[in-house]
Amino acid sequence: MKVVGIKQIEECVDGGSIREFQFDDSITKEFIDHLSQKAEKTQYFGSLPRPFFKLETPGRFTLKGVEGNRTVQVKLFGSDRNRTQEELVALAERRQEK
Repeated sequence: MKVVGIKQIEECVDGGSIREFQFDDSITKEFIDHLSQKAEKTQYFGSLPRPFFKLETPGRFTLKGVEGNRTVQVKLFGSDRNRTQEELVALAERRQEK
């Protein structure tokens, strides 16, 4: 899936940076599973009317979103936040090639 926009939402006092990634298509369960390969912790609440997910690697990132939406919220941590963002974007767009 292609990332068509990244919006800076907030710089946090804990050193984190919150950004919103916008995709060119709606998020599917298959795409959530694909993104989860970068996460150490994965939560998926499929029984909710609008299934919610949270992917996390402590100290690097927390990614949250709703299946069916076109955006996710990403909180990046640490001094290499931009590198982590680039890795997440590359992972998302690699899915498009399959």
